[in-house]
Amino acid sequence: MSFQTLMNISLLAQAEVVGERTTRLAWDLPESGWKWGLYIGLMTIAIVMVLVIYIKDTFLLHGFWKFWLTVLRLSVVAGLFVILFNPHLRSQTNSVRPSRVAVLIDDSSSMSFEEKEPSAETAGNNRSRTAAVVDLLANTPLIDELRKNHEVTVYKFGSKLEGPLNIFPSKDTRATTPEDSGADSPKAADGPVNWKDLLTSSGTETRMGQSVLELTGKVSGETLSGIVIVGDGGSNAGVDVKAANSVAQNARPRIRLISVGVGSSKQQVNLRVANIQGPTDVHLGDAYELSAFVQAEGMKESESLQLDVDLLARPVADKDAEPTLIEQREVTVRENGIPVELKFQQNPTVSGSVEFIVRATPKETIRELREQDNIATHEVNIIERNTSVLIIAGGPMRDYRFVRNMLDRHPAIDVDVWLQSVDPDRIGQVSQDSDDLLIEFPLNFPTRPLAAEIPSESKKPKRYDVVMAFDPDWSLIPAEQLKQLHDWVDELAGGLVLVAGDVYTPELAGADDSLQSVRDLYPVFLTSYLLDFADDRDSDQPWKVDFTREGNNIDFLRLTEDPVTANEVWDEFEGVYRCYPTDGPKAGTTIYAHFSDPRAINENGSPILLASQFYGAGRSFYVGSPEVWRLRSLSDEYYDRFWTKLVREAGMGRLKRGNSRALLMPERVEYGIGDTVKIRVRLLNQQFQPLVQPSVDLEVVAPNGRRFIPPVKLVADGTDKREGQYIGDFRASLEGKYTLEIPVPDSKQVESKTVNVTVPDLESQNPQQHADLLESLARDTGGKYLTLETAVAELPALLPDRSKLFVIEDRPDPLWDKNWVLYLLVGLLSVEWLTRKLLKLA
Repeated sequence: MSFQTLMNISLLAQAEVVGERTTRLAWDLPESGWKWGLYIGLMTIAIVMVLVIYIKDTFLLHGFWKFWLTVLRLSVVAGLFVILFNPHLRSQTNSVRPSRVAVLIDDSSSMSFEEKEPSAETAGNNRSRTAAVVDLLANTPLIDELRKNHEVTVYKFGSKLEGPLNIFPSKDTRATTPEDSGADSPKAADGPVNWKDLLTSSGTETRMGQSVLELTGKVSGETLSGIVIVGDGGSNAGVDVKAANSVAQNARPRIRLISVGVGSSKQQVNLRVANIQGPTDVHLGDAYELSAFVQAEGMKESESLQLDVDLLARPVADKDAEPTLIEQREVTVRENGIPVELKFQQNPTVSGSVEFIVRATPKETIRELREQDNIATHEVNIIERNTSVLIIAGGPMRDYRFVRNMLDRHPAIDVDVWLQSVDPDRIGQVSQDSDDLLIEFPLNFPTRPLAAEIPSESKKPKRYDVVMAFDPDWSLIPAEQLKQLHDWVDELAGGLVLVAGDVYTPELAGADDSLQSVRDLYPVFLTSYLLDFADDRDSDQPWKVDFTREGNNIDFLRLTEDPVTANEVWDEFEGVYRCYPTDGPKAGTTIYAHFSDPRAINENGSPILLASQFYGAGRSFYVGSPEVWRLRSLSDEYYDRFWTKLVREAGMGRLKRGNSRALLMPERVEYGIGDTVKIRVRLLNQQFQPLVQPSVDLEVVAPNGRRFIPPVKLVADGTDKREGQYIGDFRASLEGKYTLEIPVPDSKQVESKTVNVTVPDLESQNPQQHADLLESLARDTGGKYLTLETAVAELPALLPDRSKLFVIEDRPDPLWDKNWVLYLLVGLLSVEWLTRKLLKLA
């Protein structure tokens, strides 16, 4: 141990006052014995040499002069040796790093539930769990008590860890903050904290274990006294709390976890309309079904709940109108958490948008966890005119025949057919179920009559909503009309359904640039070689439809109105034997399903079976197998519903387009809280040309009636051939309906659409306080579980002071690096030289 270290220890032992500044003389003395020997040897040699030289030079002089010259030279040598040991003044200040406490608050949506179990005593004054936490932080001395010995940092969590929200400095007068804490260190907020704005109960899930785990890595250290977790103990996503507890136990030093429970531990009764399933757009005269799911949670095993369920309706255009009662049902909920489905048959007789309201009311008065979810709404747009469909088929494949017959029977769909394999000279001898039987492509110009008896009014130009192409021979369509097809989709919001086959689809994939405008309309890249597609016709093994997440959630692929049974139908379907090979999706394509045969996988993955893309103002759909007809083995109804809903989805852009120059296209109409709502808009100027500018503003009205300030900015889609389209998104943080509004360029018209945001089931299921989980989180970490009522009294005593003494040293001040030292040495040498000169020794 060096001499200087011993001096530092001595100084710290004597420094009883934190913040005391001391200054002392210090030397850079050698630390090892051999160095001391070396320096002493050099000093001895230097002194001896000076003595020998001056005895020899001054042996004839008087004794005074001998002494005078020897002292001068020895003084210079001594000065140099003093400089060698670097004499300097060292100043240091004794300081204390404060003990730290991290407070982690649950900010998930379950914290919006009432704090106490609903009862007659709590009626009217039962605050939310978040309000209870806000009261704890703002209106009790808890924070001030903790600040007596600790620096308090507050974080929150829901779907992820967020913060710090605020840092409260320690009131310990000994505590100081090191000057070198770093520019990125969070600073304490000035002024009072608005906890109501910081804690909003908006998290869509509760990742308690994961958040505690992340926080331990963020704040761990010798001065951490503990982490305080305040919440209802819910943990429905992310890492298990056992992992966080294990990390806290094994940390060095151990991290103390203290949990504070909020809310009632008893499961509380809560009635809610969980969801309304139904179409968003229907045609006038088409019967449809609304399915409402009513759920009651917190019921005991022997309990049942009698309800009145009302279906009401009002025009969307008149939101202030009193809803009209359409139907009332009585229902009994007998099982805890099991939804009861109620189906309401509707047959629209008037066009327009209608808002349906389902309201559930208990027959007996009960205190619920919350009453806001006893009502749910669903909007249906009723379209008056029929859907006009053109079917083109390269040959009489099975799906073509079944779809043609089915659509021809549908009262709200008009069908024209062009079967390319039919000889035009024998067209009158062919029986085809359709309104018009064509012999050439008719898009955007008068159709050619098939016989003299066709009425003259059919010669008028026909505007189609949907074109269905069953493996057509695209080379039979002139280039000018292929461009018309392309522009019809791109500019006139046409819907295109493309069914791959093994006859003409390979020719399209391998064709030259003359068919490039058609290939552009496909959502996928077609493989130009067939692999074993044709050879697999005799395969004896069907392969299941492998749905993606988007495919499971999209409405038009549901073969029943109930999402659960809809998935069961597809699970029951044995699948298809063949699927055309693809080289992956194009940019912006949504894939709904893959072909599951592992032998068909290539470097781009499994072949795409179902997909769609927005193309300009329109949309194209891709069906990769000519064997959808196999769905009829389950039921003709499922098969008819698949194609009918696909046609409706494809034609919706044309049907709703009208004369508006604005087309608003949200990715979907149902979202959960916290989801990102993606929006696409198509805008035309007064000349009906694409509006070209860098961005446009989308007005968004939240469920609480407040508009987004500033508006959501939609930026121009830079993708080729998508002029006039703008894309953007926003986060849905409130439950209810969001209204989207986009002004029609250079007019006073506004195009609007609504999306519905619901609370995820994760936060609504088992919303009671999970005290057992909070106890297990704190177990064996040195902390414990506390209730909200005991936190103020017990929490400060559980957190020991872990402040740490440290020394701040100033830059050393060298004593030899001064002008006067230089002048002194030069002066001594000058006096010695002058003396020798006068004595004639130089």
